[in-house]
Amino acid sequence: MGSYFNMIFNMGRIRLGKRKYEPMTERYFNDAMFAIYIMVLPVLVTTMMRYEPPKEDEDLDDWATRTHFYKDLAAYPFASVVVVRSLATAYVHPEFGVSAVPSLAYLNGVFKGSVAAGKLFDSESELERKDYKAMIEGVGYAFALPTKSVYKMGEPLYDYTEGNESGVDELRVLRSMILGKPRED
Repeated sequence: MGSYFNMIFNMGRIRLGKRKYEPMTERYFNDAMFAIYIMVLPVLVTTMMRYEPPKEDEDLDDWATRTHFYKDLAAYPFASVVVVRSLATAYVHPEFGVSAVPSLAYLNGVFKGSVAAGKLFDSESELERKDYKAMIEGVGYAFALPTKSVYKMGEPLYDYTEGNESGVDELRVLRSMILGKPRED
């Protein structure tokens, strides 16, 4: 099952292939409906869920201006671009401020993972726990993989191999790998 944008791409490809056999007026109508399905419908549904519906004395244009529907519609194509997403959201909703944390986390994770991987080839530096974590998270950010759970599962095994596990029971290590590390009270 593909993502939303894969579905849109495939629909567009099929739509463009069928366009050449349709009369001109039908082409324009179908292309307009396709654009509404791609852009307007998701933004409209989000705005309707986020804000109250139009008041009885309010027309649709006033409601769309009050709820930032037009700005959301203009910012929607940028929602899939990692670095630009934060800036588009800050422009549309300045009351929330700029949150570049996801963008910076992506760049920071890839950078730290690359630096930690460089330590593998340096004979003078020694790999520490944070270096292993940075490498795993860097691979996760670079290839869009869910690596936080992998690191959490491997952490008890790392403790056991380093001799830091607070118990001599191998079953406890296996239990920690499957269920997570128990809290130290």
